[in-house]
Amino acid sequence: MRFRDAWRTDEAAPELRSILEAGWFEPGRSILSLGCGDGSNEAWLAEQGCTVLGVDLSPSAIARARKRFAEPDGLEFEVVDVTKANAGPDTRFDGVLDRGCLHGIPPMLVGVYAGNVSRWTRPGGSLVLIMRLGEDATMAQRLEQIDDLLGSDFTLAHSQGIGMPGEHRGEPIDGVLVRLVKRD
Repeated sequence: MRFRDAWRTDEAAPELRSILEAGWFEPGRSILSLGCGDGSNEAWLAEQGCTVLGVDLSPSAIARARKRFAEPDGLEFEVVDVTKANAGPDTRFDGVLDRGCLHGIPPMLVGVYAGNVSRWTRPGGSLVLIMRLGEDATMAQRLEQIDDLLGSDFTLAHSQGIGMPGEHRGEPIDGVLVRLVKRD
């Protein structure tokens, strides 16, 4: 199984369930999901009453998501490169979800990503980052990276260690779940 296949799922990721249970994303709120892949998690969020726009760099992933989830109300998909200046929607969202996008962006492009994420998140809105740890970063290093990148526009509200899908479904890797709140 390829690493990108480990992110595919037929049910909502456990961390998404905990995000909704904690009230970070509430029914009736608008959510932008970065790196949505085949759209499974976004469809689940829409079923919970959120209005969701899933974006991904891959046109084939967006085509699969649109084909797979053509029916649900409140669910759309678009091809967007989050590392291009002023890319994507001109809308501000109540919540932005990044489930594995930021940690894969080359360092020279993370500033553009941060500008887009700030532009897309309404004041008081939540940015939820789910990032892997491991050989490339400890939890403290990830939190420092996030603060350096987003700290001027966002306040850290919550962080916790989590298990994430690894290269093989039975082998989780260490990750971090972070909630930031956009400053007014």
